[in-house]
Amino acid sequence: MKAGLAAPGPAKRMKTYRFRNWGIVFLELAVAAAAFWFAARRGASPVGLIALVVGVYCLWSAFAEFRGVYIGRSGFAWPAKRLRWFPLVLSGRRKLDLEDVSEMTVAPNWAGHHILIVEGGFGTDLLMFSSRESRMKFFEAVKERVPNVKIYRFSW
Repeated sequence: MKAGLAAPGPAKRMKTYRFRNWGIVFLELAVAAAAFWFAARRGASPVGLIALVVGVYCLWSAFAEFRGVYIGRSGFAWPAKRLRWFPLVLSGRRKLDLEDVSEMTVAPNWAGHHILIVEGGFGTDLLMFSSRESRMKFFEAVKERVPNVKIYRFSW
């Protein structure tokens, strides 16, 4: 080995992160329980069937929220396609490489939850965090993997 050249060390292992919003998970479980109770009381009537559909959706949504925002070696996954005016409603889960994220914008809080708008080649989506600390840890995790991502603060 030549003088002045260091031997390559072991590859740095990337840490994985998961951010869960427990308040939303418990709220959705409570709404699901109330909807199932209401559906059981109403039976097979149209109102009872609508309550049953709401209960199933809330269970599915709670499961998606329980999985949370995940950053790992394989990429980035989160509960996706929230409505801007009512971010509790979601339509699935999205997974992609962090390199696809070009910018993030901190939006005004919604019902005590921290909203983050993520933009990139995939379009735009909203992320919800239960606290400022979890949002800041998310920023650190993204900056660790994608140092040139732009972060903005929304202002009126």
